[in-house]
Amino acid sequence: YRDSPESWIELYNRSSNTVDLSGWELDKGIHFTFPQGTTVTAGSYLVVAGDANYLRSFYPNISVIGNFTNKLSHHSDLIALKDAYKNPVNEVRYYDDGRWPGYADGGGSSLELRNPFADNSQAEAWAASDESVRSQWQTYTYRGPAAADGGPTLWKEFVLGLLNSGEVLLDDISVIESPDTAPRELIQNGSFESGATAWRIIGNHHGEVIVDPDNPANHVLHLIATGPTEHMHNHAETTLAAGATIVNGREYQISFRAKWVAGSNQLHTRLYFNRLAKLTLLNVPTLNGTPGARNSRYEANIGPTFNDFHHQPIVPQAGEPVTVSVKASDPDGVSTCTLWWSANGGAWNNAPMPPTDRGQFAGTLPGYAAATVVQFYCEATDDLGAKSTFPARGRNSRALYKVSDGQAVPGKAQNIRLIMTAADAAVLHATTNVMSNDSVGATLVYDEQEVFYDVGVHLQSSERGRADASRVGFTIEFHPDQLFRGVHGTITIDRSGGYSGIGGDQDEIVLKHAINHAGGMPGMYDDLVRFIAPLNQHTGPGLLLMAKYGDEFLDTQYLNGGDGQEFKLELIYYPLTTTDGSPQSLKLPQPDDVIGTDIQDRGNEQEAYRWNFLIENNRDADDYRPMMSLAKAFSLSGSTL
Repeated sequence: YRDSPESWIELYNRSSNTVDLSGWELDKGIHFTFPQGTTVTAGSYLVVAGDANYLRSFYPNISVIGNFTNKLSHHSDLIALKDAYKNPVNEVRYYDDGRWPGYADGGGSSLELRNPFADNSQAEAWAASDESVRSQWQTYTYRGPAAADGGPTLWKEFVLGLLNSGEVLLDDISVIESPDTAPRELIQNGSFESGATAWRIIGNHHGEVIVDPDNPANHVLHLIATGPTEHMHNHAETTLAAGATIVNGREYQISFRAKWVAGSNQLHTRLYFNRLAKLTLLNVPTLNGTPGARNSRYEANIGPTFNDFHHQPIVPQAGEPVTVSVKASDPDGVSTCTLWWSANGGAWNNAPMPPTDRGQFAGTLPGYAAATVVQFYCEATDDLGAKSTFPARGRNSRALYKVSDGQAVPGKAQNIRLIMTAADAAVLHATTNVMSNDSVGATLVYDEQEVFYDVGVHLQSSERGRADASRVGFTIEFHPDQLFRGVHGTITIDRSGGYSGIGGDQDEIVLKHAINHAGGMPGMYDDLVRFIAPLNQHTGPGLLLMAKYGDEFLDTQYLNGGDGQEFKLELIYYPLTTTDGSPQSLKLPQPDDVIGTDIQDRGNEQEAYRWNFLIENNRDADDYRPMMSLAKAFSLSGSTL
């Protein structure tokens, strides 16, 4: 893994006149002063690069200047354009998550404005560049003997997954036993000409069999990962044909065709549990984005953009109407705005949102009975007829409120209310889905005062805890431009504990407060809250985990701590049954068994460490060398210490 030196910002002159940029500057996240005589003619582009010579080597025919100083973050940064008198001309704060395009974070796609006249301060005006046309199919093949990996051997499967969020096309997946002596194909439906038959694509991995974009007579699997694969549930898997069993010492050949589309190009393949495992880096096109040319995601009219979206009152009483407000803007003007809503998953209704002042539109929802969950969004139309919605996914988004149910307890612990539709809560807690790390949409209300719309939630606990109503926890992911308490992108509600028999289920906080009070040792800061869950059986006190052992914790405890590699010692839980007894059906989390290992030398290949020591940060580097060195040191004895 290495960070590409390709980094650039594109300026476009959308006016009808030549603009003289002499003495202007780019500031904030990077810095560059435009030389005297720098001009941009009407309708043309100018690219400012971190390494102008490097970029010219790939794009010799575009206008490139540079080099700017400092480095653009892959996650979030502020870019300001100032005139020669240092007056602000334009400014953009971008992110790589939430409402912002997730794939434009250094993995192959650039961040593109969909229309040059759109409000570029709004996330919905941007998209990740389309690199699928440049990407090419490639065949990947490797072989070797199966060897014991210390993991379970119960299931006879081939498993694959991406190490982070991304999209790939897959075809012609093959596992051949004894390829040189008595070749036997072990994969069922590796061509996907029978749809997704025999494949289980689960958790944060999703798959759809589509017509091959490069060959209409062929079908391929479009695999989309919304997060990293792991050893239990979040991947694609298929049972080997005819009850075949992997035999240690026997040779196998694994091959597949793949075409990278977006995001992560790190495809992990293995024979259950982790035999003949390999990480394949799929080929990513050398040329990315469209510097100096019209953006690949250009649209003639994207419709209005929105901000300042909210509802009042935040927690209405039974029968109390609710007002929804939003600010909509469009270079062509906004002609109408409509409020859409659905109560308790019922039929969709709509009402006009007439303009109020300063570009604001407001509409009113009728009052509903106590505990009713209402989902809502806005739709606006510009003067040319183009429509757009906010939140952008419309009915697939999750802006919600719940009519007061009397569950909040004011004046004591702070209340965290998680609101979901009944259908979403059923999916989240479905027995065959509890181990999914895929985010399900929700709205979070903090202390009945602050609203976080369209957040993501997944269950948090071990395989034994996620299906247990008394232990299951919840991890909530926030939009990067609206962090929890202004700081945290992720929090977890931990509902397990009580193992000491002293202090209730959240007794762990006593030890953590003792560590923080003593000082001189790293410790997490947690809080006690009242958690109001989508299902009543999960409502009650919870331990609010904020800066868990991630980059934020590491950076505050150690100098540049987040730059290092963090690992978590993991137990290997594995299920023992399926829904109907067939090995080709979905697995049940319970009953299960578990295998663990100590920190010890497991050899010189990082795959031997992958699932026992999980990477917790800097995932793209996939660098196990620090963990391997530590494990080897733990195995030293005698004079070698």
